[in-house]
Amino acid sequence: MNNLEIVLKGIKYNNPIHKIKDKRQELDMIFKDLNRGMEDIIKANYDNLSKLDKKLQLLNPTISLEKGHGILLNKNGFIIKSVEDLIIEDTLKILMKDGSIKAIVKEIEREGGGQVDGN
Repeated sequence: MNNLEIVLKGIKYNNPIHKIKDKRQELDMIFKDLNRGMEDIIKANYDNLSKLDKKLQLLNPTISLEKGHGILLNKNGFIIKSVEDLIIEDTLKILMKDGSIKAIVKEIEREGGGQVDGN
């Protein structure tokens, strides 16, 4: 390679149009990497939200009502979790999927058949 060829290659390499094309290619690659990264983040967040939605659905009390269960509330509107929270003649509200029922406690039995003090 002679000196003229070396100079011409140098001029061609340092040509502003050539440098612009190189930088444009670099920017295109960076843009593609950013898009890929954003897509990965969006997919990960979508998957995480889907998992959280499934957990919320499991905790949703209306799902339990749809299965035929009821939710017992005392006269103050608090959920009753145990027979120990009740006394004879307490007024209850039983929430069902399509409405509610008012009931009065007449008898209380513990699991295993033992009677609970009725006061």
